[in-house]
Amino acid sequence: MSIECPTCGYEGNPPDAEFCETCGAELGNTPPVTPTSSPSSSFTPPTQVILTPQPLTPPTQVIPTPQPLTPPTQVIPTPQVMTAPMQVTSPSPIGAMATARLIPLFNAPTAEFKIYNSAVIGIFTPGNPVEIDLDSCANSDKVSQHHAEITYENGVWLIKDSSTNGTYIKTLGQAKFGARIMSPTPINSGDTIAFANLVFQFQTP
Repeated sequence: MSIECPTCGYEGNPPDAEFCETCGAELGNTPPVTPTSSPSSSFTPPTQVILTPQPLTPPTQVIPTPQPLTPPTQVIPTPQVMTAPMQVTSPSPIGAMATARLIPLFNAPTAEFKIYNSAVIGIFTPGNPVEIDLDSCANSDKVSQHHAEITYENGVWLIKDSSTNGTYIKTLGQAKFGARIMSPTPINSGDTIAFANLVFQFQTP
């Protein structure tokens, strides 16, 4: 049994104490305090944990982005170019060759020089073969090795100059020779041709 201090209320003073152990006040005839008995143990009910259910979240629905519709590639066929078959011109048989003659208008060792489709006129050498060799003619020193060429093309006889001293034409009916030819020039039967200083008449059958 203990004595309660009337001043500070301390209840732990011994029964024979005259002064409060806490505040020092005189206890006097303060009745002792009988401690209230408490049960040796008390039952504390367990705390009930209430689980709050989580809200159900629907799964996220992934909506695919539609791909743009690409129109099918239109293949335009390339038109085929019709190519005409190449015409191959077969060489004419020997019997169908175009022929012509060069007749000297001076004292020459040969009465005529024949041409079959084409002929190179000049001075024959091992490095420069020609069909009509004028080396045997007098005064041929002015004639070039490859002096001129006569060809038959598309029904027309042509003469081309390749000389140093020139090739000249006097057409049938003219009195004088024309200027030196500078490009392939048509010739006709009866025309007169001068290879430098050697003069011939051109004739066709």
